[in-house]
Amino acid sequence: MATEAKFPHITVRLNCDDGDAYAVLGRVIKALRIGGVSITDVDKYLLEATNGDYAHLLRTTTQWVSVIDGSGNPVSHGVTLPPLTDA
Repeated sequence: MATEAKFPHITVRLNCDDGDAYAVLGRVIKALRIGGVSITDVDKYLLEATNGDYAHLLRTTTQWVSVIDGSGNPVSHGVTLPPLTDA
């Protein structure tokens, strides 16, 4: 059974266009700040999320906030988004 995100009331939409770690970090940090999360917790997210590869970043993000894909479907812990594709 998946555990709930640390801040489940904050939802971030990530999709194929978010193949860049900086785009993911920026989107999540913005959502955390708008959601009223303390700067201390934002810094903790940033430290934890950047302590590994891109897959680690996505896993960490799903542990901190509710993540939906480009179609609005929930993304659970450990599930990575599809790779970037040419449209």
